[in-house]
Amino acid sequence: MTGNTSFENLREEVLVRIKPHAEEQSHDESSVHSFVSEVESVLRSSSIDAKIKVGGSYAKGTWLSGSKDIDVFLMFNYDKYNSEDISEIAKKVLEKHELEELHGSRVYFRMRYDDLEFEVIPVLGIDNANMQKNMMDVSPLHVDYVKSRLSDNKDEVRILKSFFKAKRMYGAESHIRGFSGYVCELLIIKYGSFLNLLENAGSFGNEAYIDIENYYSDVNEAKDALGRSKISPLIMIDPVQKNRNAASAVSIETFSKFVRLAGEFSKNPSTMMFEDEIIKIEKPCIHIVLKGVSDKSDKSAAMLHVVHQRLASVLCDFAIRKQDWEYDETDNEWHSYFMAEKDVLEPTKIIEGPPSAMKEAAGAFSNAHEDVYNEKERIYAREKRTMTSADEIIRNAMKDESNSKRAILQKVEVLL
Repeated sequence: MTGNTSFENLREEVLVRIKPHAEEQSHDESSVHSFVSEVESVLRSSSIDAKIKVGGSYAKGTWLSGSKDIDVFLMFNYDKYNSEDISEIAKKVLEKHELEELHGSRVYFRMRYDDLEFEVIPVLGIDNANMQKNMMDVSPLHVDYVKSRLSDNKDEVRILKSFFKAKRMYGAESHIRGFSGYVCELLIIKYGSFLNLLENAGSFGNEAYIDIENYYSDVNEAKDALGRSKISPLIMIDPVQKNRNAASAVSIETFSKFVRLAGEFSKNPSTMMFEDEIIKIEKPCIHIVLKGVSDKSDKSAAMLHVVHQRLASVLCDFAIRKQDWEYDETDNEWHSYFMAEKDVLEPTKIIEGPPSAMKEAAGAFSNAHEDVYNEKERIYAREKRTMTSADEIIRNAMKDESNSKRAILQKVEVLL
């Protein structure tokens, strides 16, 4: 898919690729129905006062072709179970299946059924966010809200998700810090269409404020209500929980990238914007390959991102101009790319000290270093390096337990 075209033609071309076709929809619907019926039967036979509710993008009609992840809520009667361990009860309901326990604010479960992967989330059935015992209890309300507000523009959400995925801006995970599926849906509810959103986003500037239900009189009132920890470049007041910023995960880097790409797309709509972003390598480039130690992709990616950030710190003397990364979920491999000014370090490191006029500080600095000299009214020290190559420095850093428990070093190479 290349070149420019009218937006309507572009829209149809993208949808053909990303929207589940009739056969795929029929297959998924059959599997979901079968799973729901099975769980309902267990609930009845066990006299458990709970109901099963399909959630996520599947329930809202915004899932993408090829997606095999289905969110399901086990909603327990609030009055009967609000003081019970509903995760343990849910585990017994699902005991015939091989379960993977996941730890969020409450334990939930991942399992395979047919060729789909279900995440089963135990929640208390609540009527409004104020009743929550746990933040997970609010999630079904998100589903209800989106379903009530999205009608003929579900495909617009799909297009937006595809755009974000291609540009590595989709997902609230710590290594992405981008736009969640829920935020995508709220953006389309607010702006009506993908194109209208991008035309508006191009002029967002450094921050944007969206309050669909008009809970607050202005952004300043909203910020005061949210508190400093919930402020992000995009403030999206959660329509079902007004004291929550649904877009708090969005980083300034991701937001700025979105604003820039929105402006570019509005001026020149192109299917190229929906192609997977390719990392542009500028040489010299230090390329590092890490293997995840966890077999859970979401947890592994988060840990690998931590190691990436630490390696960026130990490589700072190479004068890193730009850095990038990509994560291969299938192979659980992380590729770090550090575009540097140098491919090897000088044998001697120059350490900057305090101004010479600061006698006490200069004296302490001189006592701490052997080879000291003055230049332009400031004191400096020369220090011989023990390692000068990126390979040595990275391998040494990976010996640190805080790194080795998160990743296995596979490869280091300097691309010249």
